[in-house]
Amino acid sequence: MLRHQKLEPEVTEIDSIVTNHGVVTNHHELWVVYTTASMVKLVKRELRVQTLAVGDGANDVNMIQCADVGVGISGQEGMQAAMASDFAITQFAFLKRLLLVHGHWCYEKLARMALYMFYKDAVYIFSLFWFQFFNGFSGSAHIDQLAQVLFNLTLTSIPPFVLGALDNSLDDRTLMANPKLYRNGRDSMTYKAWHFWVNTLDAMWQSLVIFFLPCLVFIGTSASMNELGTTCMNALVFTSLLHIALETKYFTVIHAIVYIGSYLVLWLCFTMAYNALGVTQIAPDPPYYIIFFLMRDSRFWVCMLITSITAILPRLLLNSTLNTFAPSLDSLAARLQVKHGVGVALPISRYVEEHDTCQRRHGVRRHHGLRVGEPNNIRSRVVLSKWRLKNSRFGLLKDQLTDGSTD
Repeated sequence: MLRHQKLEPEVTEIDSIVTNHGVVTNHHELWVVYTTASMVKLVKRELRVQTLAVGDGANDVNMIQCADVGVGISGQEGMQAAMASDFAITQFAFLKRLLLVHGHWCYEKLARMALYMFYKDAVYIFSLFWFQFFNGFSGSAHIDQLAQVLFNLTLTSIPPFVLGALDNSLDDRTLMANPKLYRNGRDSMTYKAWHFWVNTLDAMWQSLVIFFLPCLVFIGTSASMNELGTTCMNALVFTSLLHIALETKYFTVIHAIVYIGSYLVLWLCFTMAYNALGVTQIAPDPPYYIIFFLMRDSRFWVCMLITSITAILPRLLLNSTLNTFAPSLDSLAARLQVKHGVGVALPISRYVEEHDTCQRRHGVRRHHGLRVGEPNNIRSRVVLSKWRLKNSRFGLLKDQLTDGSTD
């Protein structure tokens, strides 16, 4: 039986093979528990990457907890690894589906849901901000206070959760048959810095349209601030729901019920009941029956349609342009999935090669000089631990077990 002992603490360098942003080391160097955890910490620190650790026993718990994502395999060695992990599976073979299918779906859903969360908050805040230029920056709002509270609480809270729970851009069989689609999440193609800023600029544009177009409609009339605020709020809710409908990749009956119900039930029906009951009669300018007067006016509905279409038009043009001239990997795969069917290998290799060539041409580097798409088996020297390991049976130091290359 092989025995290992720790010698004096000193920095030990280990030659590792870096293959597609993964680290492969000799198995005899990872026999002790603290070494596996140290390896994970070292890769996170030196290569600045996201790490995933897989273990099936109690000796792997420390390694699983050190990784960004821990996967535990429940089996003959007990449940310790599964209980300490983020995801638990029963067979190592299930790791492929966990990464290629659920990993892809999870990233896509979270990325698009986060972008919509930023969008709806930005368009709401900017809609209130533009009114400050007309009230002397007093802090008052043209929208009713209860409507302000309900916008994030009920009106736009359920649709993003439905988007994150049910929306899938690609079939699971297609993802299993095309492992290259996994790079969509690995390279963060859906949520980049420019996605956030374009999303913010789009929210600013929509807020400008939502506030100023109703103002132009009511110029020269005797409309009160409650009428203007209710019209703006109606356009704001309708535009926000139309925006998330355009961002939905896989439309189902549940999506339609939630999106339409959020506008008709949670907004229109509630506002009619709220205005009819006269809950805020003690207010200086109560919104009593305001929504009923507006719904009888054709300008209210025409304003809502023109405002929503004008606000959403830049987003629609941007999505159409990108999908036509610069489609993403997922968009291209979805298009090919319709043509070739689900569960078959799609001809996306050319797209991936062109993407890698473009990144190499522009000098896109990753992780200490590694480029996306470079050939495999790139030598890299990585400091593993401050402890030197010795095999006392054979009397071989670690330096004698490696080939001693320094490139």
